[in-house]
Amino acid sequence: MKHVLTVLLLLCVLFYSTCDSALAKENETSAFYDYMSGYSEDGFLFTQNDLLCYFDYSTGLFLPVCTHPECKHTLAGWNSDEYASILDMLNDSSVCFAARMGKASDMGMKHLQWKEKIYSLDCWIDPVNETGEVCIYESTVDGETRLLASPGEMLPGNQQVSCGEFLISEGYMYFPVVSAPFSWNIEEDQGADSITETVYLFQVSLVNGETAILHSVSAQKCSMILLGIVDDVLYYRLTAANGFVPLEQCESVDEWHEGYQNKARSSILGISTKNRESITLDSRLCDRASSPLGFSFDTVKDGILYSINAASEDSAMILEYDLCQRKMKMEYPFRYESQKELYPYRVLTDEMVLAFDFETGEFALRNLKTGEIKTLAIPGICIHGNTNQTDWYDINGMNIQTDPIVLDHVFSDGRTVKAFITAEELLKNNPQIHDYTNGSQY
Repeated sequence: MKHVLTVLLLLCVLFYSTCDSALAKENETSAFYDYMSGYSEDGFLFTQNDLLCYFDYSTGLFLPVCTHPECKHTLAGWNSDEYASILDMLNDSSVCFAARMGKASDMGMKHLQWKEKIYSLDCWIDPVNETGEVCIYESTVDGETRLLASPGEMLPGNQQVSCGEFLISEGYMYFPVVSAPFSWNIEEDQGADSITETVYLFQVSLVNGETAILHSVSAQKCSMILLGIVDDVLYYRLTAANGFVPLEQCESVDEWHEGYQNKARSSILGISTKNRESITLDSRLCDRASSPLGFSFDTVKDGILYSINAASEDSAMILEYDLCQRKMKMEYPFRYESQKELYPYRVLTDEMVLAFDFETGEFALRNLKTGEIKTLAIPGICIHGNTNQTDWYDINGMNIQTDPIVLDHVFSDGRTVKAFITAEELLKNNPQIHDYTNGSQY
C-alpha cells in the first residue's frame, strides 16, 4: 500500500505543470557531508578513536564500519606510510577497513554512505609538483575500494585546492573546489587584494564517474556552501571579499581576517542540475553584507529556504523563501535582547528559532510571531568550547543545522565521544542529550 501511495504521489507531481509548494519535492539530498560527519537518511558516518564508525538512527547503536565479526579494529603494528598510494592503503585487506578509512579521514578524506557503498572525497596538495589533486573513491562494505573519478584533472595546473562539504542526490555527487595560485602566501603577499580565487562546482556520476563542472566563479577569497537540491535545482551560498585591508596596515593576521570578513558579501543562488541554467532568487537573498558577528545560517526544509543573516551588531533578518514558487513568504526581524547576547542559530519551524546566549551559555526558543522566549535547560552544553567546565558538550556552529544536532562530549581526561540532541525534543522544551556510547556494541 505504501508503494502504491508513493507512485500516485509521483504521478500527481508529474501531472501538474505549475509548481505548488505543497507538491514540491522534499530536499532531494540523499546524503551530505558537513563538519567532519557524513549524514544520510538512516544514520551517519564519523571518525571515533581513529576508526570510521556508523551511527544508526533506528537502533541507537554505533559500530565501526567493518564486516568481520572477529576483527579487533586495531591499528597496532600498522604503518600507513609504507604504501605507494592512498588506493593501495585503502585496499589492504590485512588491516581493518574501519581503521584504514579512519586513517584516511585523518589525512583529510571525507566520507558519505549511499546505497550500501561509501563514497570518499579526497582533496590534497602535491607540494613537489605544485598541483592540487581531487579524487573520488568508491568502497564496498567488504572493504574493496576503486578510484571512481579524478576531477582534479579538469583544473588548471600550479594551483592549490581545498574542498569543504559535499552532497549526493539521485546518483550524483556535488561539491565545490576552491582553487588559488600555488605560490600565494598571506604573510609574503601582505594580503594582496589582487589575489583571485576560483570556486568550481562539480557534478560526478556515481554510476560511471562521468565528471562535469556545472559552474565556476572567480573573485577575491571566494567560497561556496551547498544548501540542498529541490526540484532539480542545487542551491548554494556564494561568498566573496569586496577588497582587503593590506596586512601591513594591520597589527596582526587576526585583524586582517576580521577586515576581510567585514568586507565580504554573500548571495544565495541556484543552478539547474539538468541544463545548468542559473537561477536568480529574491534580491533580499543576494549581495548581502557579511555579518560583523560572522555567521549566516541557511536551512532547506520541505521546499522552503530559511535564511538567517546577522546584518548588524544588534539585529538579524530571518527570511522564509518558497524555492518552488520562488517568492518570499515572510520576513522576520530578530533584534538581540538588550540584556542578553541572544543570537539566532537555527530555524526549527516556520515559527520557532533556536537561539544561543553567548553571555550565559544558554539556549532558548524564540517564537518569531509572538516574540516569546523560553530558556532551555540543557546542562553542560556550550558553543565552540566557551566554558570553564571539565566535563561538557560542545556544539559547532555548522553542526547545529543538522537533525539530530551533533555534539562532542568532552571529558575531564580529554577524551571526546559523539552525542546528539534532537530538534523534536528542543521543540517540546524537554531536551535530553544522548551519548553515542549508550547501547553501543563498540
